[in-house]
Amino acid sequence: MSDRMRRLRRRGQYELARPGARVIGVVLAGAGLAVLAVVYAVALWKMPAWMGLEGKGGDAKDRHNARLLVVSAGGAVVVAISLLYTARNYRLSHRGQVTDRFTKALERLSSDDIDARLGGIYTLAHVAKDSRPHHDDVVEVLEAFVRRRVPTARCDDGQPTLGRPRRLPVRPEVDVQAALTALGTRPHRPERRRLDLSNLHLAQARLQGANLRGAALEGADLRGYQGNVGGGDPGGGVGGRADPVLAVLAVNGAGAGRR
Repeated sequence: MSDRMRRLRRRGQYELARPGARVIGVVLAGAGLAVLAVVYAVALWKMPAWMGLEGKGGDAKDRHNARLLVVSAGGAVVVAISLLYTARNYRLSHRGQVTDRFTKALERLSSDDIDARLGGIYTLAHVAKDSRPHHDDVVEVLEAFVRRRVPTARCDDGQPTLGRPRRLPVRPEVDVQAALTALGTRPHRPERRRLDLSNLHLAQARLQGANLRGAALEGADLRGYQGNVGGGDPGGGVGGRADPVLAVLAVNGAGAGRR
C-alpha cells in the first residue's frame, strides 16, 4: 500500500472515532436543554402576569389559557428539537457509514484477490458519488492505484517504449480498467489537484464517456484507446488544449492519428 493510501486510510479511521468532539457536543446539548427547561418553567409560571391576567384583571380561565399557550409553544419547541436531533443523527450516521465504506475499500485495494480489488474500486466510485467531502480522497486513491499497477510508457533511459524490447500488457488489467472507468465517470466537481495519469502505458484503454478534461496525460501511451478522453468534446481535447492523445502518439513515434 502506498504512503498516500496509508495516509488516507488513517484519515478515514480518525473520522470514525473522535470521542472528544462527541463529548463536547453532548455537554453543550445538555446545557442547552437545561436552559430551555428553566425558561419554560418561568414562562409557565409568569405568563398570566405578563399578560396582565393576575389578580382582578382576569379570571381563572384566562390564566389557564395563557399557560396553555406556553405549553403549546413548548411542545412546538420540543418537536423542532427532536427533528433537528434526528437530522443530526442521520447526518452523523450517514457520514460514519460512508467513512467506514471508504476505509474498507482501501483495505480491499491491497488484496491479492482481484475480486476484492474490484469490489474496493466499485465501492470507492459509489463513495465519490454519495459523499462530496470524500471526492478528492477517492480520486487520489484511484490515481495512486493506477500508477502503482500500470507500467510507465517510457523505458529507464527516458525513451518511448514503442518498438523497444520490453514486455508490456496489451491492454489494462481488469482492475486497472475499472479504476480508469471510475475516474472517468466521477462527478463533475471542483478538485483540489489535477488528476495525473502522465507517462503511463494505457494502450487499448476503454474510455467511452470518460471525463478526463484537465487531467495530466502528457507522455502517456494511449494507442488504440476507445472513447473520447476530452469528456464528450470531439475537438476540445483536455483542459482546453489540443487533443492529448495526438500529442502522446507523436511523442511515442506513432504518428498523428489513432490506430
